[in-house]
Amino acid sequence: MSTIRSGRLEVLWSIIHQSAETDHSKPVDAVTVTRKFGTVTNGVGAQQGNQHWHDERTIADAANDDLDFSGSLVNRFGETIALTAIKAIMIANQDINTHLVIGQAAANPITSLFNGNDHVVKIPPAAAAGNPSIWFMTATDAAGFAVVGGSADVLRVAHGGVGTVSATYSIFVLGVE
Repeated sequence: MSTIRSGRLEVLWSIIHQSAETDHSKPVDAVTVTRKFGTVTNGVGAQQGNQHWHDERTIADAANDDLDFSGSLVNRFGETIALTAIKAIMIANQDINTHLVIGQAAANPITSLFNGNDHVVKIPPAAAAGNPSIWFMTATDAAGFAVVGGSADVLRVAHGGVGTVSATYSIFVLGVE
């Protein structure tokens, strides 16, 4: 079985905000924050994972992509993954024509990401090619977001438009088996 050798999860937020006034003596609100979720090591505890899966996928117009994280997805080493928890997930909508809807799988939804199956996340279209809209969640504790094989293991990524072209997205998941 493959292992996580090392990793780092962080988000950089850097904004300079200034009044529209032409007088440059006006105050500037400059914020640069890096939120480090810590170094990721191999294991099943806090700030650990032992499985990484990522892919670039395309969804046909008005279709769904149901991702089963317990027994149907294969990592880059040819290993079928069977997660018991998701520690970090990032989905990047690369499509400039339509939004993506994350959640509400018809069968066996991963409810721990959404506090039940009645909630979804809508990822807007990309602003331009190479400038995707991104949804990112982490759980740095030992429990993570629970994945239960056969009852709570499917994440739905749905094409949000009707009558538009197919949508392409990238997904990255750090988990525990």
